[in-house]
Amino acid sequence: MNDTQVLSGKWTVGHEQEVFDGNLHVNENERFITLEILIPMIQERKTTTFPHRGKIPFITGTLLTGAKVLLYDCETGSAQHQVPLYTRIYIYARYAFWGLSADCFEQPLFKGASVDFGDILNWYDLCRYEDLHEKDRSQGYLWKADGVLSFAIDDNLSLVFSSSTNGYFGKIYKRELTLKQAVWVNFNYKQDVPWEVILQDIQKVKYLVGLGLNQRIEIDSIKYKHQSIFTVISEQSGERYWNEADVLLGTGKVEPTQHREKYEFLFGFKDFLTIENGIKKWFHSYDRLKPILDLYYSVFGQINAVETAFLCLMQALETYHARFVASTIGQYKKRVEKHVSVFPDEETKELWSRFLLDEGQKKSKGILLKSRLSDLYFADGHLPLMRAGDLPPEITQKLADSRNYYTHYEEKKKSFAYRQDELPLINSYLACLLRYYFLCFIGFDVSYAKKAIEAEVTALHRYEKSGES
Repeated sequence: MNDTQVLSGKWTVGHEQEVFDGNLHVNENERFITLEILIPMIQERKTTTFPHRGKIPFITGTLLTGAKVLLYDCETGSAQHQVPLYTRIYIYARYAFWGLSADCFEQPLFKGASVDFGDILNWYDLCRYEDLHEKDRSQGYLWKADGVLSFAIDDNLSLVFSSSTNGYFGKIYKRELTLKQAVWVNFNYKQDVPWEVILQDIQKVKYLVGLGLNQRIEIDSIKYKHQSIFTVISEQSGERYWNEADVLLGTGKVEPTQHREKYEFLFGFKDFLTIENGIKKWFHSYDRLKPILDLYYSVFGQINAVETAFLCLMQALETYHARFVASTIGQYKKRVEKHVSVFPDEETKELWSRFLLDEGQKKSKGILLKSRLSDLYFADGHLPLMRAGDLPPEITQKLADSRNYYTHYEEKKKSFAYRQDELPLINSYLACLLRYYFLCFIGFDVSYAKKAIEAEVTALHRYEKSGES
């Protein structure tokens, strides 16, 4: 079945006067928005050339039904010329705002947006359907929802988490009923902001929720609020209610967020809310963490070579250490001194000192990759990836050698590196280590962070041991 809609109308680029006839092709499942413009040769125009190439900020359309739509973040594609009759050109848009016209602004600014991230309601734990049969043997379901949760992020942005349902009212005589529910994340701004700012804030929440779910998540649907779309509440006071309207995504097909059970989470939403000012702190520290998150998520759910995934995870760990642990050799040496001072006997002190600060590092003026990895493995003595009683692992040197080999592919380094068939297991360890530090960064205590990855680490140890035998 073809889910593509074709909507005819007249289209204007930005605030220009010239109007073009064209058909808008939209497919919500495949997530594409394509505008097909046909430019016939007429005496007044004297040319069939479309006057724009490349990026186009926005295009306003009026459909034959009279409905308005604004295409945003557009780019011209292929053109077909039938000289001298007409030119057909295709324009691709990343977003389509239904009901929005460019008559009321120079550049589009928005009052806010609402996002549904899909089938993750058990992560939020803010609404649910309860089976009445369990209570009084009745047949049916009762929808229950917690109150709205609101958080002030800064002077301009507030986040609101709210539940919704398609609940039925009154007597119903239908043969089939479909019950639906959703949790929406509402981004509200006191001062209107560009769409790009909203997208950046959405990404911050998307990454946070993805960490909790322990998977990559995607936007299921999105709505926007604009000053031109409102309902008047009171004529006397001029009070208005800003209505939400749909945004169609033309950003390409994605795999929808997969349902996860609670035992698969790193943390739930209500776990996160136990951290004082957790959301506010996340937003304020996000920019420093973003490059690391980008690297981490680049290997989540993507079809990547294991070597590429390995290099991304290694870069993420190295960047984390440089940004949040130690940036200079002086800082690092003080850390090592503090680390080993807690051990009661000299033998243990010497053992861990060589692990954290070997001869090569002592001679270097900068922090070596091996040392950064060793420090992250040590984790202030909490050793999240190591089994009790284990000696300092040799893995950190081999990880550094492997990174150097897979970066440069020098044959002389190949024998020191992990083989390609060994990398999936190694990548899993590296991902676990990153998750441990993400949890600590968010504000969970060390015992929580260690326990959150414990089951996965234990499974990896078991698998590694079975492979050795």
